Amino acid sequence: MTYTNWNLVEEIDLSAGEKGIVAKSIIAEGTLLGVYDGEIQVFDVENNQLINNREHKYIVQVALIESKLLGLVTETRSGVDYIIHSCTPNVVPVDRIVLKAARRIEKGETLTMDYTKWDFIPEGIRCWCADAKCVL
Repeated sequence: MTYTNWNLVEEIDLSAGEKGIVAKSIIAEGTLLGVYDGEIQVFDVENNQLINNREHKYIVQVALIESKLLGLVTETRSGVDYIIHSCTPNVVPVDRIVLKAARRIEKGETLTMDYTKWDFIPEGIRCWCADAKCVL
């Protein structure tokens, strides 16, 4: 099960049935927010894309070895599993699975990470930032 520091964050409902998490109070830079966990599964990769990407957005990408992606997958999602993408993130992954505050995070601020700098295999959808060339 993924670890989330519930003293610092809480889940919120976003549009279209999605979830996110926000800071319950000010969070200092470098603070541990959570750690991803799950079962390692192996996914086939061809032309820099997952061959079966049904679960793509729920895979924590751990390593890319030739044409195989190793990813953490969990059946239940909560807490840090709901950190959303931003091109100006306030959370940074350390060693791929440990999540820390990249800067001071204000109370009520949504937690975000830059998936484009973290994932080995892009999801292939257009980002919602101002840069039209940004693709997750």
